[in-house]
Amino acid sequence: MISHITLTTSDLKKSELLYDGLFSLFGAKKTKQLNRTYWESSKSSTAFILQQLQSKLTSTNSNKATITLAAKTEQEVSLIYNVAMRLGATCAGKPSQRGGGMNCAYVLDTDANKIAIIYIN
Repeated sequence: MISHITLTTSDLKKSELLYDGLFSLFGAKKTKQLNRTYWESSKSSTAFILQQLQSKLTSTNSNKATITLAAKTEQEVSLIYNVAMRLGATCAGKPSQRGGGMNCAYVLDTDANKIAIIYIN
C-alpha cells in the first residue's frame, strides 16, 4: 500500500539530526542519495524520505509532503490514478514512463496534499 512518505526541508543536515535520533529508536537504517536521506526499518515496509528543497523555495502543499502508493503493475498506476480523479483529486502529473524503469502518476487530494502512484519495473 504505502511505499514511502517524503517530507521536504530547507536544512537537510539539521533535520537529519532530529530524524536520526527518532528513527534510531526503531532500529531504522539510514542511506543517502544526492539531496535525499532515506530511513528504512525491517519492522515496516514503509520508508521515510527527507528531501532538501531545491534552491530557496518555500514549502507549499505540493512540495511539502508526499505519500507514495506502490502499484503492482503499470496498468495499476493508471487504474489508481483514474479512480483518484473520479473521486475528486486534481491531476498533478498523468501516468507516464520515467527514467529507471518507473511508471508514475501524481494527484493532489482535496486539500492539495500530493499523492504519488509508482510502479518500478
